[in-house]
Parts: sequence; structure tokens; C-alpha cells
Amino acid sequence: MRSIITDALAQNKTRPAAKIWLEYKGTPILGSGGAATLKAIKEEKSVSKATKNWGCHIVIFGTIWTELKKVLGKPVVETFKSGKAAEAGLNLPR
Repeated sequence: MRSIITDALAQNKTRPAAKIWLEYKGTPILGSGGAATLKAIKEEKSVSKATKNWGCHIVIFGTIWTELKKVLGKPVVETFKSGKAAEAGLNLPR
């Protein structure tokens, strides 16, 4: 009797896969999703545009920033307001 795995391998329905993440002092800090959010912010230079184009909610971005700040001890995203109250922006520190 053939196993499900043997059948899947025989039908070429499998592929190698791996997940990569960054750790800091033994704590995972950034996976592919977190990297994608920071990349979207960097490209768009706007959190609202990044969330809209990436198709996720702002809360997900906020959760990632908060967790990174807890582990690293400093923010990974710096927000600021310009002279006008309606204008705001962000920087990704190096």
C-alpha cells in the first residue's frame, strides 16, 4: 500500500520550501511578512499607501513595529508631523 507522501512525490506535487527569519539575542524579530511591510513603507513613504497597496490592515504594521521595538529597544519606524496638522510621514532608521 502506497503512502500519501509517496503518491505526492510520484505526481510531482511537492517542492522544497523553507522559511527564513532574523533573530536578535535568540528572539525571532523579522520574517518575510515583516520584511515585506517595511519594504512597502520604504517604497511608498506612506503607511496608508503601503497598507492599501499591500492589502493588509494598519494594525498588522503596528503590531510588527511594536514587537520589533520591544526586542531591539528602539523604533524601526519613526513617525513625524510637519508644520501642517494634516501632514505626517515616516522614516525607516538605518
